[in-house]
Amino acid sequence: MIIQSWVRFVRYVVHNEKAIEWKDVPGYRETLKALLEELKYRYIDTYTHALIEAVRSFCSNPRVLNAVIRISFSKTNKFDSAAVWKTMQMTQRWFLKLTQ
Repeated sequence: MIIQSWVRFVRYVVHNEKAIEWKDVPGYRETLKALLEELKYRYIDTYTHALIEAVRSFCSNPRVLNAVIRISFSKTNKFDSAAVWKTMQMTQRWFLKLTQ
């Protein structure tokens, strides 16, 4: 929740999301790295709603979306239909964020 609020605040301050140079925002790289490491560390089944939503907050950047999708699909057991379904649902939410 803190991450979502932080991203919303940055967007509010800048007023134009397309003009945000995220790499220049203090703490952005560290926060993103921590989220990506958390995705790599956990199994798909243990991704919490808060983690999924925190990642979703960063998915307006296509490069981040690409990294997140690679990580989540590499962690998915293709023989576990529940894990595949959960991964597809997460991916759908992340793509919807990109189009907003």
